[in-house]
Amino acid sequence: MKKMLTCAAVTLLTGMSFGQTVEDANIFLGNLPDNLYWTSYNDNTKIVSGLNFSVYADGSNSDYVTPPFTIKVYIWDGSNPTFVQTYNDAGIYHFGGRDYIDQNIDLSSLGLPAGSYRLGVYVDADDDISSSTDNPDDNAYLAQGNIDYTPGGSSASITENEVLNTLMVFPNPVSEKLTVAWENDISISAELIEIMDLNGRVVTTMSLESNQTVVNLNVAELSSGVYVVALHSGSSKSVQKFIKQ
Repeated sequence: MKKMLTCAAVTLLTGMSFGQTVEDANIFLGNLPDNLYWTSYNDNTKIVSGLNFSVYADGSNSDYVTPPFTIKVYIWDGSNPTFVQTYNDAGIYHFGGRDYIDQNIDLSSLGLPAGSYRLGVYVDADDDISSSTDNPDDNAYLAQGNIDYTPGGSSASITENEVLNTLMVFPNPVSEKLTVAWENDISISAELIEIMDLNGRVVTTMSLESNQTVVNLNVAELSSGVYVVALHSGSSKSVQKFIKQ
């Protein structure tokens, strides 16, 4: 999940003295390969684990120290940021940098609606991120990978019994037509397919023909969010999540 992060600068105000010369400084989110990434998300605990990023100072003299600056981590819903965590960096030498390694980000207190989010890092002073995926002017960038957040935990009201083989849903995310494909158990075919929201409420039901292994579902009328496909075969059920855009 590690990706290249493009370098962009933002000018910060001067600050307190550090014993060395302090001047206006350009602070960059790190421009090294594999710089901005996180490793895992647990929807039960609402913890994003292993966030890694770096910041660097740009200047002409190694004796210069930047003023203090703010780093903010945010969750992006596709149009607006929700700030999650703040780091108050005391300042770094020009030509120097600082790595923030294996940071854990807690989303449990945010009260977000169910949906797919992305995690971003922002170096600036005014909390003003415009409505774009990445904003080089504000030195705000998003890490690759989606966080599928559910208010009540990943399982919500959905239980899962014995699983049928290779249940697949695509495309995911989806806007209009969702394809669901599966392999039937040797002894019994799938009988019923349902789409449920994360509270377990059934929003679509379709009976299946004997030995059917694929179905195309129109989900254009569903509200945006995370849903679950449930495939029933006798007393067994296989489930798979998808995101409606």
